[in-house]
Amino acid sequence: MHYEKKINQYTLIISMSPERPRGHFPEGDDSRRKFSTKDSEGLPEARNRNSALILIEAGDAEKVVENLDEFDGIDSEVAIELINAGTSIAEKVAENLDEFSRLNTEVALALINAGFATKVGYGIKSFEKLNAEVALGLIEVGLARRVGWNMNKFDGLNSPVAAGLIKKGHAIEVVQEMHRFHNLNVEVATLLMEGEEGSQRSVVDNIDSFEDLDVSFADLLMEKGYVWDVARNIDRFEGLERSKVEGYFDQEDEIDQFAFVLYAPGEVSLPYSLVKEKVRKMSEEYGVARIAKRILVEHGGAEALSDKDNESIIQVVEKEAEGKEADKYQREVDGEIKDIYGEAVQFYVDNLIHSLVPSQDDVKRAYHEIQVDVPVRDRVLLNDIHNRGEAFSSRLEMFFKQHLVYACFGEIQKNLESHGPKNVMDREEYTSLKETIEEIERIGFDEFIATASESETKEFLFLCMLIFAEKGWDDVFGGENWGLIAQTALWGWNGFLDREVFIDRVFDLQHNSGTIFDKRKERVKVQRGPLKSFLDFKLTAQGVSDWEEKIQEDSNISDDLRAQLLSRLETAKRLAKYKDQIITTSDDQAKRASEQHEIPE
Repeated sequence: MHYEKKINQYTLIISMSPERPRGHFPEGDDSRRKFSTKDSEGLPEARNRNSALILIEAGDAEKVVENLDEFDGIDSEVAIELINAGTSIAEKVAENLDEFSRLNTEVALALINAGFATKVGYGIKSFEKLNAEVALGLIEVGLARRVGWNMNKFDGLNSPVAAGLIKKGHAIEVVQEMHRFHNLNVEVATLLMEGEEGSQRSVVDNIDSFEDLDVSFADLLMEKGYVWDVARNIDRFEGLERSKVEGYFDQEDEIDQFAFVLYAPGEVSLPYSLVKEKVRKMSEEYGVARIAKRILVEHGGAEALSDKDNESIIQVVEKEAEGKEADKYQREVDGEIKDIYGEAVQFYVDNLIHSLVPSQDDVKRAYHEIQVDVPVRDRVLLNDIHNRGEAFSSRLEMFFKQHLVYACFGEIQKNLESHGPKNVMDREEYTSLKETIEEIERIGFDEFIATASESETKEFLFLCMLIFAEKGWDDVFGGENWGLIAQTALWGWNGFLDREVFIDRVFDLQHNSGTIFDKRKERVKVQRGPLKSFLDFKLTAQGVSDWEEKIQEDSNISDDLRAQLLSRLETAKRLAKYKDQIITTSDDQAKRASEQHEIPE
């Protein structure tokens, strides 16, 4: 009797209640959108949120939790009442989260406290919104991954959550979702700076997101190479003196120093004496006098132009302006397909031959100054050796200079936007680089390299070098290796390196995933394995016999080239005697002259 009275009571209450939301049930499932009319034992005819709460209040929580799928629109309030009814019932709630609608933070915390954090972590999608407390609870029991992968489900994420995720190995998720965190502190910033470069860059790019930054954190940033970023955000670091930043500047890599003085005007004040030292090197070593002059004026004003220390820079700029190099000539572009292996073998065999025979100056001395008889026929052969070597290395040098420009252009054009530091091309300092890339795309690379002035080419390479040195490149793009490629190209174009040294360096250049010669495959033929083996061999070869054996046995050398090289080596070995004679005779004459001028005691 008593139980039947309850049922009638439920029915009465339900009939007076407005219709409840349909909750999470799928469309078309009418069996759960209306009050059930089946006469299940112990359950009311109308099974919804209200009837579930009445049953729980009456001590029948077990019946509700065993028949969750029979109730329409049960929500967080029902879930909380069930969880409070006992551990075994709470476990069934945790196992059936998808039977509830609009689950909230209170439910998640109650389940975590009841020992069912794992169910919450793997059922996050069943909750509407969660908070930082839930996130911390899940992180503490080893479910940081579930938080990191579902941060869109949390509101009010803060420093403790970020620190917890980073310590559990999920820094990348914090970086990717940094906009979801509020009031991040120096602990989080420090943890990110101790991680990968991408994490470090996220701190620098979002420096305004962090609170309580101090001198010690500024030191950490500068030790990691972010001197410029500290300088332009100096007011964000409590107690940081400008002199300390300038001290770190002197310890920076040279390329970073160039970038520093290039970016500084209008953002950071630098001592004029420090700027002057750096821009002089830009002009002399890298050949970018126009950039150097602009920086001088921006830092030092009109006085910089009258400074005698800057005369050489001003003169170079004026000469370039008068000459208009691009109008003077059409630079030759070598369009033939290059076999890099064959070029390498010829170059290093030429170097060997030149080391065996006397130089052209020595031959002239032998003829005019010392009594060493070099027959006319052999003098002609020696001249031919040197002239041929000069022509070959000159052609190879120009090809390499042009190839490196093409390679740098390709890396910037293809990969900067998608794999490089963000928004770097928006800097005013890179306007000319952007214009050059657009011009190459418009007229083609061969036309550009044939007509561009040397100053334009060097400025292009200089700015490429600075961009490659920027932090923020993905692992296999840009970065240090490409910075070295641009720097080597720049030194080649500016004549800072001797021709043979430049060519030798280029053969060894590697980008992030291979040799520099795997760029522009329609013009360059290269096999990585054989080329690397040959470059290793030339470092260990002991003498002419090693080279002759290598040339005879190397299947990668064509028969024609093999015959030429062996013949030239035979000629060089025969002519080598004149070098010894010239050296010996010169030494003897110098000794006699010294003895004649010696003052007796």
